[in-house]
Amino acid sequence: MADFSTDVNQLRQQLQAALEQAQQWQRQYEAQTPQRQALEPSPNLPAQPQLTAALPPSQNLTPEMIRAEVMEITEVGDLQEQLLMARFEILRLTQALTQEQLSHARTRQNLTNALADAVESIGRLKHQLPPKSP
Repeated sequence: MADFSTDVNQLRQQLQAALEQAQQWQRQYEAQTPQRQALEPSPNLPAQPQLTAALPPSQNLTPEMIRAEVMEITEVGDLQEQLLMARFEILRLTQALTQEQLSHARTRQNLTNALADAVESIGRLKHQLPPKSP
């Protein structure tokens, strides 16, 4: 009996850690969304495969709320399923964040190239125009 309760407690702890990590990734992703949209309103990115198993969207969950939710689970199978779902969500958020970082890097490179082209064009125009006379 002690092994069963030990297994359940370990699974609860793993689930809670996974849920908290998923929530952290979600907050980070959501924090970067406005910045990304301001820089690149209509990206032409390849579609990311979506995972079918996902956690419900977080709505200001606190660690205490997560802990209470996990403590309500009594079956090991249910706990394992929740842990699996949390890990899928972490994977999905990690992939989304990676894609956003790649998009940001492309945008930064495009803006840097455009700025360099503009500076070069201004330099060429300066040398072609005669000096202003007073």
